[in-house]
Amino acid sequence: GVSNGEVLTWASAGSKKAVKTRDGILDPQEALTTVLKTPIHRFRYDPSAPEGVNTGDFATQYAGPLAEEAPWAMHHNGTILNPVNTIGYPIAAIQAQQAQIDAMKAEIAALKAR
Repeated sequence: GVSNGEVLTWASAGSKKAVKTRDGILDPQEALTTVLKTPIHRFRYDPSAPEGVNTGDFATQYAGPLAEEAPWAMHHNGTILNPVNTIGYPIAAIQAQQAQIDAMKAEIAALKAR
């Protein structure tokens, strides 16, 4: 757990279903809509920002969402990237796109069969 102000890391968070209370399946179309409307910015961390709110790497150009524009990808009151959601939403979005592709393939096959 979290104690003495320490934050759990991804490595220490349990991933197996035995340690979760599940709330259902994320709707793939909802995930696709959410991912598609999230702006992805190119940025570098500001060296004048307080320590602990950047990677310490001020040369690398990153590409990613801003916390304020992607609350679905954040936790700890919008201050820390949520690695579970940042993989879960894109996976569900890909599932939605695959469903769209499969439907288009079926439609094309039906047209060709005429």
